[in-house]
Amino acid sequence: MVRILRSLVQLCLLTLPLQALATSALLVEVDRTQLHEDETLVATVTGQTALNLSFDMLFNLRDLDLPEPSLERLQENFEILSRNQRYSVSTVNNQTQATITWTYHLSPRRTGELELPPLTFQGSESKPLTITVLPGRAPAAAGQPRDAFVEIELDKISAYVQEQVLLTVRLFYHGNLIRGELSQPEHPHAIIDNLGRQQEYQRHRDGIRYRVVERRYAVFPQRAGELLIDDIRFEGRARIDGGQLKFLRDSAPFPIIQVSPPPASFSGDTWLPASSLSLSETWSNAIDQLQVGQSVTRQLILQAEGLHGSALPDVMAAYPNALRAYPDAPSRSSESQTAGITGSLTQSTALIVVEPGTVTLPEVRIPWWDVNEDRERLAIIPAQTLTIGGTVSRATPPIVLDPERPTTSQGAPLMDGSRFWMWASAALAGLWLLTLALWLINRRHPLAAVAPDAYPQAEKDLFNALCERARTGHPETLELLPRWANTLAQGTQFHSAAEVVGWSQHHGLREALNGLQTYLYAPADQAPGNWQSGHLLAALKDLRQAMTARQKKHRRDALPPLRE
Repeated sequence: MVRILRSLVQLCLLTLPLQALATSALLVEVDRTQLHEDETLVATVTGQTALNLSFDMLFNLRDLDLPEPSLERLQENFEILSRNQRYSVSTVNNQTQATITWTYHLSPRRTGELELPPLTFQGSESKPLTITVLPGRAPAAAGQPRDAFVEIELDKISAYVQEQVLLTVRLFYHGNLIRGELSQPEHPHAIIDNLGRQQEYQRHRDGIRYRVVERRYAVFPQRAGELLIDDIRFEGRARIDGGQLKFLRDSAPFPIIQVSPPPASFSGDTWLPASSLSLSETWSNAIDQLQVGQSVTRQLILQAEGLHGSALPDVMAAYPNALRAYPDAPSRSSESQTAGITGSLTQSTALIVVEPGTVTLPEVRIPWWDVNEDRERLAIIPAQTLTIGGTVSRATPPIVLDPERPTTSQGAPLMDGSRFWMWASAALAGLWLLTLALWLINRRHPLAAVAPDAYPQAEKDLFNALCERARTGHPETLELLPRWANTLAQGTQFHSAAEVVGWSQHHGLREALNGLQTYLYAPADQAPGNWQSGHLLAALKDLRQAMTARQKKHRRDALPPLRE
């Protein structure tokens, strides 16, 4: 019983919180004082502190939150790769004391004489140490493999702006690598793309078999001058004999790439440095038997090795008036392979044949720079002649108008000079005679007044039918448009939708009808999936109001009736 009471009294005396009462000198030891820049250093720091333990701490010694030496000055010269802490607790003459050991794996930040500065802990300070860091890699012992090293390979060290440079990074390592990190090449004045997934294989070097991790990149310099990318660095851990971890570290310097601007002799509008470039075409149908009204799709395909698809220019092709062209937005893509980047551009154009006869498609050419031969070359699709059969239908001809040359309702050029004034005078005389005749008739048979805003029933019926066909995207829309317009436009006789557009000069109607023709006549794989009628319906309503207003103005401008 006496022993039990004595133990309880001792435990009650140990209920103060954890605190350091006294310390001894702080000891710092390193595993070497000289190393190469690719090696690591192990520093062991040992210190002691007296402790007061509470009752709960007796059962949770592993959870002691012990302080750590100050490391700010240490990290100026060395990078801390890992840290570990262990301690032991002992009691002598009723004094509890903890011995703490910290282990740090350090990597030198530069070469030369580096100081491992004094460390402080609980008022104690260690002695400084001098560490010599040699440049380059540590030499391997004769016949012994190196733990890990990095190699860099470029396919060229001089290039033009935007020219592809192939970069290969290889990591060689020996042993059981359990963790590793290989840095990525980066530069603000270069586009750098991964070329596929990394490759892993084995290779012999100096009679020793290594495991290799290989990564390939495409580098596109964006500015002339010297391109210098930061060193490629590797840091990892390997398991060595005895189960202990060993830190691995290496870096490889990046060669300087001399980047030249585009040569002044290049004649193209878009700079295209490539190892290969081709321009080709495909047609959806045979073009040796084209007929009026037939639609066909032409695809122009531009493909370049050593360029992104985004770097390729639009392929501009001109077409004669006999063909109505509906180009799509160009489609671009880039394919990454171990051999580099291949970019492609596809320009699809739906063509509708509108006139018979013989037409010539102009030549298409793209200048580019052959980086292998260092000279300009041309990618060409030669001019080709097409023979078109059939006749033009007056019911639904395409809307092909020259905006710089106004036309009459029949599409013929307006007259000029004296002939214009002669016909204008004759027209005015005719209007005067017509007004006189109507006045005489009205005196004998007065007509009921017609509301100026009321539309004739025939016009209403045709307009409703026109809007219904336009809403569904029906081909009959193009036939009903001139028939309806004839009910409102006095003194005209429209035969086609093109004549209505030319007479009205309504830009919105022109675009809406172009969209309808694309929907009706473009190939299935090029036409829009659903017809959107909103623009066309709005244009028709606007045209109706404009034509009505024009007729009202015409009535106001007519000659007044003669007085009796």
